[in-house]
This record gives sequence, structure tokens and C-alpha cells, in this order.
Amino acid sequence: MKPLLNLLYGMVSLLAIMPITAFACPILQDPSLTLLGTESYNIALQTTPEEIVVGEPFAVDLRICHKSGSPFDGDVRVNATMPLHKHGMNYEPSIIASDMGAYHMDGFVFHMQGNWQFLVALRKDGQTETVSLDHILE
Repeated sequence: MKPLLNLLYGMVSLLAIMPITAFACPILQDPSLTLLGTESYNIALQTTPEEIVVGEPFAVDLRICHKSGSPFDGDVRVNATMPLHKHGMNYEPSIIASDMGAYHMDGFVFHMQGNWQFLVALRKDGQTETVSLDHILE
């Protein structure tokens, strides 16, 4: 019985230190996440800090899952533009991908107030699906 308890304790300890990206799919309901979707994928978007401030850098985390529940493993592109002004950010964010449907992007800066739009493009097997999210920065 003791070896079984030791094994169970070890498994629980391992789960406690695993990164959250290992649990990207399926996407669970969480009030801190903005949920988006394309024809084939469910997407959760979260910014850090949660409140975006003019001129201050922020990060974007995405979790992307196929509607079947498996993690997305294609190419991800994210940008942000001001459609009414016909321009984007003055900075290009960097993307760090994990192999479990989780993507972290640093280097976003909204340099002025107004209507911004996040653009997410997912490419896999020669097919691209896009989704946008409007954000008003006051």
C-alpha cells in the first residue's frame, strides 16, 4: 500500500509543478478569458496586465484548440490595428509557442486611444482561418 501512496503523491506533486500550457485544451470557462472562435477552432485570449494602458507594453496569451478538443499545432499570427485610422502598432510583438496549443506574445503597445482590433490568423495544412476582436482603449 505504501508504494502506491508514494506513486500517487509523486503524480500529484508533478501535476502541481507542470506549466499551465499543458492543460490548454479543452478551453474551460474562465471570466478572465475572452473567448473567440473560427469555423474549426476555439480561442481564448488574455492580456497581461488585464487592463491595457495607452503607451504601456502588454502581453497576449492565446490558447487555441480544435473544436474536437485537440491542441492547435499550426502557425499563428497576431496583430493589432486601428481600422478607422488605417494603421497598426509601432511595434511588432514576438510569439513564443508551446506544443500544446498555447501561445505567448510580448511587445504589444497601443500608442493612442481609440478603437483597436486584434487580428488572429491560424494557418494549418495550407488553410487559413482568421478572427478579430475589437477593443476600445479610453
